[in-house]
Amino acid sequence: MIIDVKSREEFYDSIRKYKYVVIIFYSQYCFPSRALISFIKQIHEELYWCVFILVDIDRFPEIAQEFDALKTGTPTRIYMYKGEIIAKDIGSEKDAETLKSIILGIYQPYLKEEEKRKLVTIGIVLGILTVASAIAIMKKK
Repeated sequence: MIIDVKSREEFYDSIRKYKYVVIIFYSQYCFPSRALISFIKQIHEELYWCVFILVDIDRFPEIAQEFDALKTGTPTRIYMYKGEIIAKDIGSEKDAETLKSIILGIYQPYLKEEEKRKLVTIGIVLGILTVASAIAIMKKK
């Protein structure tokens, strides 16, 4: 999902609401920013679990300043997991595949934890179903 921020409230609601967030501080007059946004449009569906939040530094300089994006320049990417900053990157990449690899590399440890929890949950559910089936068989006897 790509969110092109329209208000401060939308920005802060989005970073609180979603688990995997990449904030892109950009300027519409910056060629690397436009290239980066183009790459994001190419990969966002494949990275369905990640939300890309676009913040125009000319429209929202106070948000950009809060994240030091005015000092670092555009485009600046902030990677968040559950509302916490886990990485920061500056500039654009040469292509969409390189960008996708970087994003996957940054979030890989967090995605593995999610997968572990899912497997444990599936194991618990299967265990409960097995016990329920055993009880049902015993009741028939």
